[in-house]
Amino acid sequence: MLIKEWQNRAILAERGVRRRSKLLFYGPPGCGKSLTGRALGSELTLPTYVVRFDAIIGAYLGQTAIHLRELFRFAEETPCILLLDEADALGKQRGNPLDVGELDRIVIALMQELEHCQVKGC
Repeated sequence: MLIKEWQNRAILAERGVRRRSKLLFYGPPGCGKSLTGRALGSELTLPTYVVRFDAIIGAYLGQTAIHLRELFRFAEETPCILLLDEADALGKQRGNPLDVGELDRIVIALMQELEHCQVKGC
């Protein structure tokens, strides 16, 4: 269904129907979540970008939220598959009393970006 929505995105836009722009895959390791994301990119002829959280987590307070914002702005402007791999690693540690609260802020920033991200031209 997602592939048909993408193929018919111009018709949907003409009729004021918003197509899906976000999917959430979940399951145990090795069940094919990342492979499915890459296969979708291939089928839709869109570049697939795998986001490594270690590359966007900054050393300074607030830096990670800025990196997330930049990442999602890129995805809004560039037709692509943005694969946030191993995102569950963030949630596992949320609320840790030994953390200074930065991890909680990262999860909140990620959730806000996911909620507010609007894909252009569709």
